[in-house]
Formats: sequence, C-alpha cells, structure tokens
Amino acid sequence: MFRQTSRSVTAEGMHTDSIRDETAMITLSPVAGREHRDNLFPNAYDTLQVYRLTRYSGKGETKQIKMKYFAAKAEEKTTKKDSGKKKRLRTLLLPEESLRKRMIRWTVYLILLWLFSTAALVLMFRVVDPPVWAWRVHRAVAPPAESVRKVRHVWVDREAIAPAMQLAVIAAEDQLFPQHNGFDWNAIEAALDDNAEGKRIRGASTISQQTAKNLFLWPARSWLRKGVEAYFTVLLEVLWPKSRILEVYLNLIEFGPGIYGVEAAGRHYFGKPAANLTADQAARLAAVLPNPYQY
Repeated sequence: MFRQTSRSVTAEGMHTDSIRDETAMITLSPVAGREHRDNLFPNAYDTLQVYRLTRYSGKGETKQIKMKYFAAKAEEKTTKKDSGKKKRLRTLLLPEESLRKRMIRWTVYLILLWLFSTAALVLMFRVVDPPVWAWRVHRAVAPPAESVRKVRHVWVDREAIAPAMQLAVIAAEDQLFPQHNGFDWNAIEAALDDNAEGKRIRGASTISQQTAKNLFLWPARSWLRKGVEAYFTVLLEVLWPKSRILEVYLNLIEFGPGIYGVEAAGRHYFGKPAANLTADQAARLAAVLPNPYQY
C-alpha cells in the first residue's frame, strides 16, 4: 500500500522520504498505524504538522521536519518522566525552612544516639570491670616528665579492699560522698570564689566526678570537659550504686608513676595486698592522691 524504504534513521538526521512515507501511513491509516503513531508522535498536533511539512515541502524543509520530530520525542520523554523530574527538583530546590528542619532532625538523632550509646557503656561497666580507661591511655600517649618503666595494676573487688582504705579516701577526697548525688555544691561555690579572687586554684571534684573523668575523659581544664564530666557523673550516680563507684575509683586512681589502683599501690609501697592495709598505711596512700608524682 505504501512504499517502504530501507534508509536508516540516525540521531543526527532523518531522510525526508522515510518521514513522508511513515507519516502518511500514520495519518491516513489511523487504525493500522495507531500504535506506531503513539510511539513516534504522542501529540496529535505534531503528527499533523509533520505530515503537512512532508506533503507540501521539498528537501529544503527537511530540517524543520527533523526539528518537529525530535520536539515530539522530547515531549514524550518529558511526559513520561514528569513525576520523577518534579521529585528530583523538589529535592534539589528544597526551601530554606525544609533544610533547617532536616538539620534539626539529624541533630536530634545524633543527640539521641549519644545518649543511648553512653548510657549503654556506663551500664556495661556496672557489671564489667573496664580493661582500659581514659586516664591510663592519656598517660601512655603523653607521659609526664618522669619516664614510666613499668605499669602496675591489679583489679580487686571492693570486698578485697581494707575498710580503712575505703574510709581514708572518702575522708581525704570527698567527705560527703555517701550523702550527695555526685556534686558537692558548697565545695564548688567555695572553689569558684577562690579562683575568682586569684587565690591558689583548687578543685572541688567529688569521688563520682573523679571516677567519671578517669574512666571516660581527657585531663584538660576547659568548660567543655567539665560539662561532659558532669554528664557522666549524673549517669554514674543514676545507674551505679555508691559501692560500685567507690570500687571503680579505688581501682583506677594513680598512686605514683605507673601505679594504678590500691592493690598495686599496697604491694608496691608496703609489700601487702589491699585487704591487709592498716589505717596508717591507708592514710599515707590517700595523702598522695592530689599529686601522686610529687609525694
């Protein structure tokens, strides 16, 4: 019925005869060519225009024919991918308020992750003795002027520590340890007043605060470190009993260069385990805690 041509169609151009024959078939035989017409020219206006160009124009109008053809194809692709494009545009052109909400949401997620992970870590150390802690890592990475040739540490339960030793550190470091909830506010206020008046800098850390610092934090004098220390102190007070806080404290504190814990200190200085320390020996050990490298 219609003449077919074997000339190929490429992305760069299309022969006029091929277009004329195909468009004639599409336009004049709508039943037979409906499927092909819908695939080639989805818009009826473009179909009619191409037919008119191929019918009344010569080879000089080939360029216009091709333009119309590719315009129709582009429109077809745009129609099919319209929803996807709109979605991508919405993602790329989010309003400022939406970006702010996303940042707030991710900030909340990070805070929740921090709270959950730190609480889980503190809960784990309630029943598991920490194999390593932050203060010991700091000493290994940045040791004091005096070199440490050997590190001594032996973990013992609180029941294996002489009651005199437990009482000595409470009397020397934190007399209100059994009563407070992690902070001695009177001591903190007095320390702030002395520091503001230019007197000798003094600390007001409780046993709970020192345990949090030795176990999790770095030894720096900054408000950031103090804030994180306060956070871990609250976790210890909420999730640990006082007996566990005292046990961990006595096993982590430093009694001299490379000497960690009361068991290692008793064996090093007096040749006896922590369970056999006398009241006088316990008082001597507690006296070196403010500066174990000096005494």
